[in-house]
Amino acid sequence: MEETDVTVIGGGILGLSTAYHLAKSGYKVILVEMAKIAACASGSNAGAIRKVDLTNEIDSRIYAGSYKMYQDWHESGELGCEIDLSEASILRCFTDEHVERMKYGLWKRRLELWDRAGLHLVKRDEWTMMEPNVARDITWGIETTTSMINIFRVCRGLAWTAEKNGAKIFTNTKVKDVEVKSGKVSMVVTDRGDIKTDFVVNAAGAWAPIIGRMVGIVIPILPAIGTALVTEPTPSITRHRRIIYDPLWHDPHQPFVANSTDPCQRLGVTTEIDRHLTEDNYILARSEHIVSLPSKGAKTQTEPETIKCIAEGAIRVIPKLENVHIIRAYAGMRPVCEVDGKPIIGEVNGIEGFVLATGIWHTGMSYGPMCGKLVSEIIEGKVTSIPIEELHYSRFVKNHHFPYIHLFRWVN
Repeated sequence: MEETDVTVIGGGILGLSTAYHLAKSGYKVILVEMAKIAACASGSNAGAIRKVDLTNEIDSRIYAGSYKMYQDWHESGELGCEIDLSEASILRCFTDEHVERMKYGLWKRRLELWDRAGLHLVKRDEWTMMEPNVARDITWGIETTTSMINIFRVCRGLAWTAEKNGAKIFTNTKVKDVEVKSGKVSMVVTDRGDIKTDFVVNAAGAWAPIIGRMVGIVIPILPAIGTALVTEPTPSITRHRRIIYDPLWHDPHQPFVANSTDPCQRLGVTTEIDRHLTEDNYILARSEHIVSLPSKGAKTQTEPETIKCIAEGAIRVIPKLENVHIIRAYAGMRPVCEVDGKPIIGEVNGIEGFVLATGIWHTGMSYGPMCGKLVSEIIEGKVTSIPIEELHYSRFVKNHHFPYIHLFRWVN
């Protein structure tokens, strides 16, 4: 029997950040992870982080808070390692057909957002950094920058620092039940023993609904698989660190077309080509579509059809990649809220001590540090640094009927 103030379920960026903040505030914390640290969504992305969202104030404030933490960790070395915070050059690629589409509809709205951010279309021969290896029919681009971090070092550094401040981290440990007595959480039952606890933080990502059922609630989260390929070390064939190409059909808020006969649309495959500076290889991504959770554990199997579409998309943008070998493919489950696509953060009414931190989808590394602080503030009984009422679980309840699964647009 273990006893603790807070049990955090999930060893991704949200769970680790929560454990870090609570341990620094003097709370006894146990983090339980069914696999290893950053085994799922947090370990299956390129490490790009956002600083602002032009369409959503709360996201912008959370992104800014997280970025400030990354800066502090980078400068102070508090996490016990270099987190490789750096600025990366980006080229967003467009064809003449894209530019024609930007006169109306979705692409027009996207262009307006870019213009508001001071980012403008530039003809190919006027790019700041020339890209001779980009396909010849890509005639326009938007050049910008983004921030990057080393995802594994951040996650492992948060784990190390949380433990240094007294937290316990149990990996390869599966949660079997969460006991609730008199409307309050009291125990977390695992396959390695029981944990008596006052609070439970459900930061289990795509597995959050399974934990939710243990306390009798339905959490409207579906698993969206994201896939990436890693090339062999190769001489640089791009000058921008990231090159992004979205097909004409792509809607970032509705990233796949479930019934399409085009496999790229059905699997939500777009093209991101990232140069890994320390390993001299490329990471080729990405996909986004709903699948079932793995039958056992956290291991997410890659899909041959998705791998083929990602590789073909990368070659379409950079034809020279055809002669580069792929040495690894990996995938992770991203938690997406099937009702509105927004995160779910905060306490659950009627279950004292049960706190949700999930639904971060594909912005986990941008949300994670600040989200952990917000959850810590909730448990400490403080007013949160950023108002998060619109992200509460209670938003799904209307006339006591729950949930609104029929509103989810992306899956039949």
